[in-house]
Amino acid sequence: ENELHALVWAKLHLSRGEHEAAESLLRAMDGVRAGFLGVALLAPQLLGALACWGQNKTHQAQDELRAALRVAEPERMIRPFLDGGPRLIPLLGLVAQSDSLSLAQRRFVEMVLDELRAAYPDAPAPSTDELDRRALAATISQREQELLAVLAEGLTNREIAARLV
Repeated sequence: ENELHALVWAKLHLSRGEHEAAESLLRAMDGVRAGFLGVALLAPQLLGALACWGQNKTHQAQDELRAALRVAEPERMIRPFLDGGPRLIPLLGLVAQSDSLSLAQRRFVEMVLDELRAAYPDAPAPSTDELDRRALAATISQREQELLAVLAEGLTNREIAARLV
């Protein structure tokens, strides 16, 4: 019951654009998620992927999505992805372009994308520039992203060192 409550709140936070709050709730469920099976596991993983994506944590979002795909693809579990809605389209598109999927997983992603596009025909297509930016961000580590963010703030070396310790 508590897990369902947390999932509902995570969805609500995501719908409000409160990605960090959603991620925090889902991270608190990590221990519980290990016990979830099949389709029940997919909801928190997909929400976690969306929460990370909304915070520009592209690498983490891709990891969460790939984990969900490993569970969903063998059983062709499309419904949880449809429940995730059109916000999954750009992330699925980015993961589909990566070399980290098997051929079967890549075909499954294309099938899911086709279903999502059919279910949400008015969803805006992600811009190529945005996907390129996200793909580039995924090539550097989370720590490197943190460093770049701090550098962009124009802090002194001492302030940067204090912030990153």
